[in-house]
Amino acid sequence: MGELQGVDIRDLARPLPSYEKVEQIRPESPPSVRPEPGVLDSVGLRESEGVEAILIRDGTRPAPLLGAVAREAVFLFQGELAATS
Repeated sequence: MGELQGVDIRDLARPLPSYEKVEQIRPESPPSVRPEPGVLDSVGLRESEGVEAILIRDGTRPAPLLGAVAREAVFLFQGELAATS
């Protein structure tokens, strides 16, 4: 398995201006899944899209964002499965 490293964005070569808004750097249409698909479906989508996290959305609710499946969550899930096997 690969190594996961965090990066402090304050140490980037080109500092981000303090007036940048999240809406300026977010993808226009981020990849997302509904809550029903399996974990492997979300992992496959994350890998095919080349992103660190997949949003979980429910279009039937007023606030459609339910959460996100990030790489770290998948590693933890795999560790829990291995521990119970």
